[in-house]
Amino acid sequence: SLSQANQRQREHIVTNSLGLNLKHYLELLPKVHTAKFGRTYDFARLEKRLEPIRSGERWLVAKDVLEIFDFKNTPFSRYWPAPAQKELDIGLKQRLFLAPLPADPKEVVGKLLAIFRNIGSVSVVLRFVHPKQFGIFSSPVLNLLQVHRPTAIDVYLALCDELLEWQRHFGMNSVAETEMALWAYDQII
Repeated sequence: SLSQANQRQREHIVTNSLGLNLKHYLELLPKVHTAKFGRTYDFARLEKRLEPIRSGERWLVAKDVLEIFDFKNTPFSRYWPAPAQKELDIGLKQRLFLAPLPADPKEVVGKLLAIFRNIGSVSVVLRFVHPKQFGIFSSPVLNLLQVHRPTAIDVYLALCDELLEWQRHFGMNSVAETEMALWAYDQII
């Protein structure tokens, strides 16, 4: 079955981790993006642009979200639609600060989920605002890592915790970088 195949794939990755070079797959990400989307992306530029939100200097606004989901900046609007600006203006009216992050980010994820109504969209925003702690809620990566929990918030936070373990094991710079490398690996194999 597909589930058994995914489990075998994960076991293969884990048991052969000495042979798996995640940094190599991260280096291949531009080629994967070109093959899949016809172009490359500069995620680091967008992360830098969102630094004031990460540092707590300002709150998240609709313009930030629309920039994150703009196909010129990321390919994620192909998977999760960006909310309409009017909805975002209403949802973000209460000045949602995303820093400092609490030890348990469940409340922050919950607040964003109430606005976006989709954990994938929430993950995209968090990934660019806090790349050290968050990655994309990606089906291919979820399947590779076999993360399961009863709620969307719990599975997303468990995924980020698992990615943090992989980050440490493979010496990656961030959870987001680890997720991107695993996504590229999945696209290539």
